[in-house]
Amino acid sequence: MKTKLSLLPILFLVLIIPTAIAAITEIFKSVLIWHFRIVDFFDLVVTAPLYFVCFVTIYFLWVQNTISSPIKWLYIFCVALFLYGHSMHVTANAIDTYSMEIQGYQDRIPQDVYELVYFLDETLSHILTFFGLYGFLLCFLWIDGTTPDNGDTSNFGALPLGIIYGIGQGIALVEAGKVWVAGLFFISSVIVFLLVSIRTHLGFGQLLRKSVVVVLFSGIVPGQLLSLLVYWLIFGDFIQPSKLGL
Repeated sequence: MKTKLSLLPILFLVLIIPTAIAAITEIFKSVLIWHFRIVDFFDLVVTAPLYFVCFVTIYFLWVQNTISSPIKWLYIFCVALFLYGHSMHVTANAIDTYSMEIQGYQDRIPQDVYELVYFLDETLSHILTFFGLYGFLLCFLWIDGTTPDNGDTSNFGALPLGIIYGIGQGIALVEAGKVWVAGLFFISSVIVFLLVSIRTHLGFGQLLRKSVVVVLFSGIVPGQLLSLLVYWLIFGDFIQPSKLGL
């Protein structure tokens, strides 16, 4: 098994880089590449392949030979669910934004067709993506938390990574209109952590020294909840940032 320190670059790639790409390209969202907004184009040709490569790398380096078959298959299912939801979102969002925001076809598209595209874009794809993503993270929490320690104590570089990602995920849930998912993720994280603690007979402090993913979650969960709290205190509601012109 690879050292846990070598896990940090992969986590950085799968958690931070796609968010950074989306944020940068969103600034130039009116720029078109054929019929694609630049943000949707990069989602298609850069972000999706990056996710796939990272998930496959994680599987072969850290998952394949370290856990039992049920968790291994659950990991594969969650990754597949995430990629499926992400692909659905990219496709439906590209159609929605091009037809409505770029071309202004509101009066030319039948209402039932628009409702179908909107459902795929804003409801189904988001649910599949978030459940797949958080399922993957919870699987990885169990995998890394229950794997025998390899003596690597360089885990705390994952804390700022987790905080930044948690804040970003909080805003993403607001934009998707799925703030309730944060509550499920928090409860699920606590349950999995308790199961890891029972399985390993280790307390929170010991797991922090042992598991880079436990450190990561120590940033993600508080960062997500804190960002949602601050957002609500500022705006008094979870209105989508796009509707605020942000």
